[in-house]
Amino acid sequence: MVRASYRQRCCYLLLSPRTPLVQPELSAQDFSCEDGTRKVAMTRFLGIIVFAAGFLMISASLRESAMGVVNALADFTTGYSPYSYIAMAIAVLAGITLTLKTGQEAR
Repeated sequence: MVRASYRQRCCYLLLSPRTPLVQPELSAQDFSCEDGTRKVAMTRFLGIIVFAAGFLMISASLRESAMGVVNALADFTTGYSPYSYIAMAIAVLAGITLTLKTGQEAR
């Protein structure tokens, strides 16, 4: 097969990471920082976070509902104090483990 160009790899990562229209042949070498594909993925991630923060700054009702959820979660964790903190620590460690494990596997 023909190897995908840099532009095809960036478009593949930027536009459709799950169900691509054209799936180029990718290897572990393609995800190095040298060709910028990780920077594209990080830019997309940061863009989504900034976009969500912008909505929270603009919309007062959305900000109130989001803060209501945060306050409800804080009350819940305070109510079940020692067990909720242990469960959160286990969830965070499981998330870190899953992230590190899937980062090592071939795509």
